[in-house]
Amino acid sequence: MVVPKIDLIGLQMVDNMKKMIVFILPFILLFGCSHAAEKYPADISEFLKIADECQYLAGEWDSSIPKERQIAIEKEVNVTCPKATELQKKLSTKYQENKQLLEVINDYDF
Repeated sequence: MVVPKIDLIGLQMVDNMKKMIVFILPFILLFGCSHAAEKYPADISEFLKIADECQYLAGEWDSSIPKERQIAIEKEVNVTCPKATELQKKLSTKYQENKQLLEVINDYDF
């Protein structure tokens, strides 16, 4: 019967890695949750959703993609981006006294 050799240095390294993971993981989770907990009024949240979609679609268009996909993206951009621009103007006026929300609204350039 062969008895495996126990490597104490290896065991210490594994223990240290486990301790680091246990120590660091809560901070990662707390940071992620605190950022996700940021709440905006419903109209701002809707604007952010539409604005993000507009930027995503604009980034998707490329001359190397199939023509059908280009046309589909252009149609979606032509619907989504004007909505985002209109909402941005409306919300900029509505929240002109709230500098924090105004920064969020004006962070987009269409």
